[in-house]
Amino acid sequence: MKLSSSSDGNKGVSESDIKDIASCSLKSTRFSDLLVKTQELVSTLQEQCKDKDDQGRIKDIAGLIEKMQKEFNVLKLIEGYRTRGHLFTKTNPVRDRRVHGPSLALENFGLSQADLNTVFDAAKMVNMKPSSLADIIKHLENVYCQSIGVEFMYIRDPKVQDWIKNRLDINDNQPNFSADQKKHILKKLNEAVSFENFLHTKYVGQKRFSLEGCEAAIPALDALIEGAADRV
Repeated sequence: MKLSSSSDGNKGVSESDIKDIASCSLKSTRFSDLLVKTQELVSTLQEQCKDKDDQGRIKDIAGLIEKMQKEFNVLKLIEGYRTRGHLFTKTNPVRDRRVHGPSLALENFGLSQADLNTVFDAAKMVNMKPSSLADIIKHLENVYCQSIGVEFMYIRDPKVQDWIKNRLDINDNQPNFSADQKKHILKKLNEAVSFENFLHTKYVGQKRFSLEGCEAAIPALDALIEGAADRV
């Protein structure tokens, strides 16, 4: 997008520029670049508002600026869930998790309860059609804050990040296993625990690595190996 020039040599913003930015180019996967570009345009629009005599025009631009800022607040909310959602998962059936701050409350992202019914184009970033903020939050809660925690935003390769994001969005990170699959997973968990107990009994006092707390890795590795074998 290019800013047009006005007759006095100052930079201006054309109608096409405004429409282009209003859409926020939400297909972009570079959130930080997109945010910087829009903030620059917002500053330009605000400067224009100071010199405009047409109050109706100023009101329209002000509304557009507010809409864009809200869109990017929703994008920051999505980024917050992806970065810190694993801290708020329901992975302990015995007690509630330790409280982490700051939380994922709307107020921490420049949003409020009044925005819940507003439709945002930012939903496209989570493979949804333009949706209300309430629906976006419901999707994010299902994907990042249920019984499966996912921590992946530290990965430096954007392609790997995008692959993980797209895979999580397919089924809201809530796989629907059949009864036979669940029995197979339980069998592998029991085998892992049984083998752990055998080693503990057979080799008392011997230094060894323990599976305690990581038993779920066994059925996961089993699924990985079986899946790889099927693709050979």
